[in-house]
Amino acid sequence: MKHIIPSILALLVALTACGQPQALEPPGAGTAPAPPVESGPEPVSVCTVAEGITFSLLQSVYPPGVERLTMVMDNRSDFELCHGEYVAFQQYAGGQWQTLAYAARDVVFHDVAWVLQPHRAGQFTIDANLLARPLEEGLYRVSGDAQMWLNSEDSALHEPVPGWQVTFRVAAEATPEPDYALFIHGQPVSGMEPIHIVFLNSTGAWAYALDIPYLERMTEGGAWEEVPYREQAGFCGTPSSMPPNGRIWSEDPAALWGALAPGLYRLRYAVGPTEETKGEAVGQFTVETPEICGLPLAEGT
Repeated sequence: MKHIIPSILALLVALTACGQPQALEPPGAGTAPAPPVESGPEPVSVCTVAEGITFSLLQSVYPPGVERLTMVMDNRSDFELCHGEYVAFQQYAGGQWQTLAYAARDVVFHDVAWVLQPHRAGQFTIDANLLARPLEEGLYRVSGDAQMWLNSEDSALHEPVPGWQVTFRVAAEATPEPDYALFIHGQPVSGMEPIHIVFLNSTGAWAYALDIPYLERMTEGGAWEEVPYREQAGFCGTPSSMPPNGRIWSEDPAALWGALAPGLYRLRYAVGPTEETKGEAVGQFTVETPEICGLPLAEGT
C-alpha cells in the first residue's frame, strides 16, 4: 500500500505574529440599493503578487448569493508569504469600482498574520456572507494585503508586495464551488518529476479519498483521452481519511504512467463524506516542454 503522508493545510498556513500588519477599518453598513448590472472587463481570478507567488480563486464565475469563496495560494519562491485577514469587496458599476459595505460596523478582522512556507500551497476562505447584501449578478473585485520575506529576523530581508487583488463574476448560470477539488502546485510541471497536489475540502468535515489517480490528456481535437497506467502500477483499494482543511499529496508520473508528454491534463480521485467515496475531486495541470540544453560543437566538427 502506498505510504500516505496526509498533511493538514493548517500546519502549512501557521498562525504567527509576523510583523502584526494592521487590519484596515471595514466600511460601514449602507442602505443604498444595489447598482445596476454591468458587464465590465473580463474577470481575472489569478493574481501574481511576486515572482513565483500567486493567489487564485477556485472559480472565476459564481452563482448569485454565493457566501464563501475559496482562495488558493501557491508559493513557489524561497520567501515566506504572509497575509492578513482583512479583505475588501468592490462592485463594478457606473464605469467604476464601488466599495461594498459590510452588514455591521463591528465586523472583526483579527490583527494577526498567516504564514505560508516557501514551496508550499495553502488555502483560505473569503466570507461574502458578512456583506450588507447578497452578491447579485455583476462583476466584483476582492483584495487583501500580503508580504514576503526570507526566513530571517532581519527586517532588511523583508520584501513588501502590493497585495493581492482578483476579480470574479456572479452569473445566474454559474454553479457553486465543489465540495472537493484539486489544486496542482508549481505549474507548469515536469512530465517526470513528482506532481504535488493539494486536496481542497470545503465541507468543514472529515472526508475520505480513494488514492487511485485517474489521469486524462486533452487531444488536439479537444477531447479528454485516458492515460493508461504502466503494467507494474498497483493501488490499494482502501480509502484514506482527509482532514476538514484538506491535505497535501503527491504522485510520481514516471512510475504510474511513464513520462508525460507536454499538454493539458486532468487528474481525478474518488472522494466523499463516507468510505463509499461516491463524489469526485478534479484538477487540471499543464506539462511543459522540456528545455534542451547542449554544448556548442567543437571547431572542425
